[in-house]
Amino acid sequence: MLKIKHIEDVERLANTRNGNARYLLTCTDGSAFRTQPNAMWVCAMVPHALIGAEVELDINENGVIQMLPHFLTDKVTP
Repeated sequence: MLKIKHIEDVERLANTRNGNARYLLTCTDGSAFRTQPNAMWVCAMVPHALIGAEVELDINENGVIQMLPHFLTDKVTP
């Protein structure tokens, strides 16, 4: 299931066992999710640039949330 959300805050979490960055992203509707462990696109993102961005989330049947990386160039006003 795809959902569109607006990012309100980005918090750095502890690195994965492989040393890759992880982030907690909080949305304007109060929901929050973590980036997937060892997702390579996370290494290329600029965390503070996400605040105010519109993102597309893919939620699978297990409730695992994946953010699609194409949002990086899209900004919207809240």
